[in-house]
Amino acid sequence: MTEDVFARYGRWLLCGTALLMLLTAAFNRVVDPFQYFGDMRIQGFNAIKSRLRFFEREVKPAVLRRDRPESVIIGSSVAAIGFEPLHPSLSRGEPGKSYNFAFAGAPWNEAFCALEYVLAHTEVKRIVFGMVAQSMPDEDCSRMFAAMDETRLAEVLVSPQAVQHSIKTLRSQDPREPQRHTPEGRYVFFRDDPRVEHRARVFFEEYLRGKITCSEERLRRSLDVPTPLLVQDPAAPFDTSGLKRILSQISGRDIKLKIVIYPRHVVGAEAEYLCGEELQRWRAMFRLAQYLEEHPPAPPASVEVWEFQGYGPEFSEPLGGGVLTYWQDPIHFNPELGNAMLDAMFSTGNTGSDPVTGFGYRVTSATLAARYRWLSDQRALYLKAHPETWDALMRLVPPEIKRSSSTAK
Repeated sequence: MTEDVFARYGRWLLCGTALLMLLTAAFNRVVDPFQYFGDMRIQGFNAIKSRLRFFEREVKPAVLRRDRPESVIIGSSVAAIGFEPLHPSLSRGEPGKSYNFAFAGAPWNEAFCALEYVLAHTEVKRIVFGMVAQSMPDEDCSRMFAAMDETRLAEVLVSPQAVQHSIKTLRSQDPREPQRHTPEGRYVFFRDDPRVEHRARVFFEEYLRGKITCSEERLRRSLDVPTPLLVQDPAAPFDTSGLKRILSQISGRDIKLKIVIYPRHVVGAEAEYLCGEELQRWRAMFRLAQYLEEHPPAPPASVEVWEFQGYGPEFSEPLGGGVLTYWQDPIHFNPELGNAMLDAMFSTGNTGSDPVTGFGYRVTSATLAARYRWLSDQRALYLKAHPETWDALMRLVPPEIKRSSSTAK
């Protein structure tokens, strides 16, 4: 008698546990808080995906393997926020064929491995690769690949963490929710948030932390002296081993790779002048262009380096003026600017833009010095005509940065 009771109890317990797990899985599958499955987006219920930002490194690789997009965006949060995968040059009218595979806070090694992962798991034809101007060393991607390949199905369906985030997703369906992702992987971040100057101050604090060469005096001198020549040192170390590996993998494939040097808001661009680092960007672009010119991939593959910087309205919105159109802070631009950049990079016709002084500049070793001189002249003219930009910059510089000439060596 007692054994029968325990047997029935055990069966009911097992059935109840199984039913609870099934209901949990069904609940998490429908809500899909991490955008793992990508379907059943219902306005007012689960359309706003505010939780993916915590798990994009776990979820985005699974989406990439499943959808196998033909166009992919790679880079840091700058690319994740600013480049719209639905742009006609990328989506070609088929939204499922384009994906933003950029990760917030991704350094060079992570972006490099993301590119390798894309090349290994898709038949990609168009790649937008965002980066700061720097060397491109080779990286060991084995550990990152192992993490990207890990199956997360159980975690997104039956884990307590998934339940918590499903509930939070249901509670965060306000369409004004800023930190969410679109179905194609683009991060909205702080779009339409008026606290732009606060985030600009955070940017300067992080950029200038620990640097001893930064001073207001150095910045002022950069405007008083004539534009120096852009002298290249061929013997200076510059690692292109990662670029070499990328070229070997795309060579002979029908792939258009656009390497984009991130632009900065006019105030953000002054951080480099404040610390005497402004020439590093140009020297890096020269070495990248030179290497590509000497080692082009086999057709039909193509690789181009593009630079976007300027002093027009799209680069100079007042950071203290509330909600912006083109920018979210000194380094994160909105798709309004990103779309114009994509237009320039993928245009197949004659746009009438000057190849050196245009909005978009395709970097070549032969014309880089002319672009540098032109942009330096534009900077000097702009800052003299807009003293309010200088005032805005000085409000953002941390007080611990010494502004005396004694630090400007």
